[in-house]
Amino acid sequence: MDRYFTSESIDEDNLELPSAKQIERSSFSVPDFDVDEFLAGYHQYQTLEDIQDQLRTWTRSLEQELVDLINEDYGQFVGLGMSLAEGKPKVQDIKVEILGFQQEIKQVQKKLETSAKETDSLIQEKAQLREMEDFLANLILYGERLHDVELQIKTQYNAEQLQDLGQAYIALETLLAKLPHNHPYISNQASRQETIRIHVHETFPAFIKSSSKEGRKAQGESFFRLLVLYRLIKKFPTGDTK
Repeated sequence: MDRYFTSESIDEDNLELPSAKQIERSSFSVPDFDVDEFLAGYHQYQTLEDIQDQLRTWTRSLEQELVDLINEDYGQFVGLGMSLAEGKPKVQDIKVEILGFQQEIKQVQKKLETSAKETDSLIQEKAQLREMEDFLANLILYGERLHDVELQIKTQYNAEQLQDLGQAYIALETLLAKLPHNHPYISNQASRQETIRIHVHETFPAFIKSSSKEGRKAQGESFFRLLVLYRLIKKFPTGDTK
């Protein structure tokens, strides 16, 4: 460790101290500050008392800087607290707006649900109307076909006429199968329908049996069609065979 000089070890007549060297902030603010190096660098220019005076001055200066820094940070902290306090009403206003927006959303949802229910109801009504339209159309068509078959009934037929009758009858029975038999209009036509059935079921086998071999050959494909039609006709039994 370096030896420090005092007033006793220095001959004031032979040695005069140079001018005092001012202590800079950088002298003691370095990360690797060393006390011995610090004193060695300054003791040759001044006495220990001078160094102590400068260090006291620096201590007061640093203390004041610390106080100023604390006061500045405290002011900022207080300002932040006041800003937060002033922001509370704004936050509350935002909460109120959000709650209002949520209420509006709920109202819109209710309207959408109501509209959806009304739409479903309208779709169901439309489907029911379409079913009713189809039913009425089939009912009207049944009456028309029933009348057409009645117009084709004769006492005598050739192969072509009987073929037309068989096709019209099958179409009539096929349509009737799609309609409710307990409907008043269908019930009122039951006797007409049964008369047609009996006539067709009697006429076809009688015509087939009465045809000679020569006649069957002459009719060719027409006679074969009558056989196919008769097979289909037998699937619609009369009241006596049900």
